[in-house]
Amino acid sequence: MQLTKEQKEEIVIQLASWLPPKEIEKEYGISQASIYYYCNKYQIPKYRENMSIQKKDYTQHWLGFLQDITTLQIDKVKEILNDNK
Repeated sequence: MQLTKEQKEEIVIQLASWLPPKEIEKEYGISQASIYYYCNKYQIPKYRENMSIQKKDYTQHWLGFLQDITTLQIDKVKEILNDNK
């Protein structure tokens, strides 16, 4: 299938941050050089950069979630201890 320039741009805009360039090239026939060109042209985060950002964001949310659970458990223990006085 021959893609138009607009189709290539749209594919890169939608997928470059979420799929490795090799996968995009394999699936859609867009060269890695073209992918990087469009990423630079439209200031789209490249795959590795985006995955690093996503991992950092996920880790922060996960740590916050764990802290919330820990706080709830500590509060439960305090409640139990206060009820036993």
